[in-house]
Amino acid sequence: MLILLILTLLLTINTLAQEQSIAEKGFQWLNSKAVDGSWNGDVFDTSIAVIALQEAGLSLNAEEGANWLLTQQDSLGCFPKGDCKVKETAFAAYALDVANKDSSKAVDWLLNTAQTPTPTVGRWWLQIATTTDGSCLLTYQEANVTFAENITIEDNRIANCNNNPWFDLRSCILNNPLARNPSLEFNVDCSSLPGSPIISLIYNRGASYYIIQEDHKSSALIDVDSGCWGITKRANCDYEASLYATYALNKIGVLPGSIIWLRDNYQPSISLHNSLLSLTTGKQNYISTLVQLQEADGSWNKNVYQTSFSTLALKGSQQSEELAKAIGFLKSQQREDGSWNNDVVDTSLALLSGFTEERVACGDGFCDRGEEVNCPQDCPTKLGKGQVEI
Repeated sequence: MLILLILTLLLTINTLAQEQSIAEKGFQWLNSKAVDGSWNGDVFDTSIAVIALQEAGLSLNAEEGANWLLTQQDSLGCFPKGDCKVKETAFAAYALDVANKDSSKAVDWLLNTAQTPTPTVGRWWLQIATTTDGSCLLTYQEANVTFAENITIEDNRIANCNNNPWFDLRSCILNNPLARNPSLEFNVDCSSLPGSPIISLIYNRGASYYIIQEDHKSSALIDVDSGCWGITKRANCDYEASLYATYALNKIGVLPGSIIWLRDNYQPSISLHNSLLSLTTGKQNYISTLVQLQEADGSWNKNVYQTSFSTLALKGSQQSEELAKAIGFLKSQQREDGSWNNDVVDTSLALLSGFTEERVACGDGFCDRGEEVNCPQDCPTKLGKGQVEI
């Protein structure tokens, strides 16, 4: 029994040492590729590197990258300066946020300047369930002008909207403001109705129905977020740009309404759709599909980038076996120099998804958390070029 315990302990120590070696080599390689705070002088590359470094506790290195990002911000709040792109702005905002820098201008640009209304395919229904007849007042603002619509309810149907059980917010409002605004707030006041009605916002497309909001009270603020993003400001809807923007904004703590458009245009066979939608919505169906797409070697399409995002998604699930296989694949793809594919983004994502645990190893050249006093050789008073803090 004692021998078995010793062997188990040795195996655990060996596995831990291997994982530390993978992480140390990876972060050393990543740090060696930084020039004047940036990676490749590129906003997206630098943003991904900053996120990975900060998540691993490398705050000094992450801060240098975040400070460089701020030099690339356009006066409008977007990235890069003079050539604003949605994906770059979204991940720069995410990187600034994790590095405790101000990301508000970038977030504001994404939500209020870059978003575009989605094509008119689905329907937004306002449903008012009540036991009595009466009316409600619907008000909204567009271009700082307040508009009002009176909703007449008879036998739980909207008399002034084709006598349907719902009020169609696209077709039943004059001039269809949703066609021009990716996000619009409606104030529904049913205070003249006795009792407590149920005010619901429902999205419908074909056989799919989503209850977006439900309030059991006489008045409610209904947020209709029907936007998407193109590659640049107000461009035609682009799925990947919208996916990245939604994911990054969700990580910051903002949940944009493009989720509806993403669900509508989701392709189950694409791993990136499943991983990022899982990370954003927490829905199990995306994890289930992701597991089905995993290959025997633990990868998704034998691709480090796709496998890294899938690994991040699996971390929040109960799929421990699939997660272990995914991390095993990533381990097998690390090069001798510590990188993945000699690529900043692949290396950053691989480290972020599987190897950001705290590492303390005196004498390894890294100023690990907790080593400031005990490891002076790793933690000089002032970090020089090429040295890192972990």
